[in-house]
Amino acid sequence: MKLSTIATAVALALTWTTSLKAEEAPAKKGLSFVPFPMLAYDGAKGFLVGGMLNAYDFGNGESWPKPVSSYYADISIYTGGSMTVTGAYDSGIRMDKCRIMATASYCADKSMSFYGYDGYNSFYDSALDESFYRYGRNRLNVRADLRVKITDKLSWEAGYHFNALKISDYAHTEETTGTTLFQLYKTWGIIPETAISNSKFSSAIRSMLLFVSMSLLCKINLHSHIALSGMVLQGKLRGICILVSRLESRIMTISV
Repeated sequence: MKLSTIATAVALALTWTTSLKAEEAPAKKGLSFVPFPMLAYDGAKGFLVGGMLNAYDFGNGESWPKPVSSYYADISIYTGGSMTVTGAYDSGIRMDKCRIMATASYCADKSMSFYGYDGYNSFYDSALDESFYRYGRNRLNVRADLRVKITDKLSWEAGYHFNALKISDYAHTEETTGTTLFQLYKTWGIIPETAISNSKFSSAIRSMLLFVSMSLLCKINLHSHIALSGMVLQGKLRGICILVSRLESRIMTISV
């Protein structure tokens, strides 16, 4: 497990522990911040320096210990050039019958692993430098969801999700020079050149009905779902619009 993942788990544990003692503490008003620094090392990406920040808005304190709304942000930067930036907002109980949840993240990973297309049968030569099995990937994810309360137990939710992806050759350094497996796959024609030069994207609009009782959680996903996917070619947007209608229901029992 990577140290950054452990840091995230520790931060969530500290936040959870703090919430357990919320009722014992005096009511808070306004904004409350919970920062958490991150420091780690990855052999392929270098040293990581970053931090996470949770911000809770308690308003005038009447909703304590439940925040009126909350914010989240984190940034992590590796000395090898990789970086991740994330931001999120949850309107919580700021509006009586409406809740807005939005998240955006950007990840520039300069050292993704690539071992070919043969899965577990892929040949791995431990004598080669690890950079031989690397490539780069930039990814952008944006999602926004709106939840509207119909009754105390029934809600309607709709959202928009957008994803963009671009892959690239591994950026060699002075210590790691030479051909990569990813470059060989391009030379052999297994990976087309357009997979490198073009950005790919996908987007979707979704809707859902949510019913919650004391012992039953029922989600009915009415995916009158419009998916748009395609790529950017020579500055022009070319995409395919697909309309998919489907009804999916999930019912599970939760403990009270």
